[in-house]
Amino acid sequence: MPRFNRRFAVPAANPEPAWRPLPADITLDQVCCLKYRRVVAHDNTVRAGATILQLPARSGRRTNAGRRVELQLRLDGRLVVWDGQRTVLVHPAPADPVQLRALQHARAELGSTGPSVGSAAVPAASHPSRQSST
Repeated sequence: MPRFNRRFAVPAANPEPAWRPLPADITLDQVCCLKYRRVVAHDNTVRAGATILQLPARSGRRTNAGRRVELQLRLDGRLVVWDGQRTVLVHPAPADPVQLRALQHARAELGSTGPSVGSAAVPAASHPSRQSST
């Protein structure tokens, strides 16, 4: 490796670092996590796969039913319910490290409805692109 670096290393055109400091209003925990959109059920719960999270009542004894929330699966295993302005509920991470390893399967368990990669839509036979030009 040192011989390769002596032969091919090139000094940077601009030695000034290109990184910028993290803004004070950004929390990395909220950025570096898996996010799922959910609607709070009539019984004030949010479903996370097989787990059902009971949300606390809002101020004035109002319910969260029908509100759109974001379910965040944090890298440490916590489930956090975020309403866009504040944290509504934090479900602690499992203490068992074996359960933490199961995070790689969490997307399927939480019911991700994102687009699948590589699945192209096939146009109908009547689509103009499928008509012959002869």
